[in-house]
Amino acid sequence: MHMKYNFSSSAVDIWSVGCILAEMLANRPLFPGKHYLDQLNHILNILGSPTPDDLTCIINEKARSYLQALPFKPTIPWPRLFPKADAKGMPWIDTLLGTSINALYIGFICSSV
Repeated sequence: MHMKYNFSSSAVDIWSVGCILAEMLANRPLFPGKHYLDQLNHILNILGSPTPDDLTCIINEKARSYLQALPFKPTIPWPRLFPKADAKGMPWIDTLLGTSINALYIGFICSSV
């Protein structure tokens, strides 16, 4: 994942492992992007719009306003993205990518927008 600024934490590392696992299942990048806003749109197209709780963690007002102005996007279920994958792996993807969403918003969006 491209980040405009250098930011790292264990939550971001967990997110990265989730991306790698998902890319192994899909045999292609999960969140490709030409630049950070394009990549952010790919992420939101799969994970859906951030919740109000997700937005409270974003201290960068410009980033928070940008996200609030976007149209609502529903979450795409993992089995629809990976129909041939063993269902036993879906909780892993959800844990690695779904529960690390605050790390993504803090690390990616706050430093990029």
